Amino acid sequence: MSHIWMQHNEHKGKAEIPSDAADMWALKGWVPCDPPIEADPAMAEHQPRPVPEPAEPTDDTSTEEY
Repeated sequence: MSHIWMQHNEHKGKAEIPSDAADMWALKGWVPCDPPIEADPAMAEHQPRPVPEPAEPTDDTSTEEY
């Protein structure tokens, strides 16, 4: 049996409903929606580091040999 995700128009609750019963739930204010985004517990407290500005290009045209 397949399922679809539905969301209630009034309270915005989401539920996975058997597709055979979707018409019945639609009469009660439920509409098809995308599944909820699953949170990754490993990333819950992750704070991305700011990306540093690129360094200014240097004019290194010297031909000195070491």
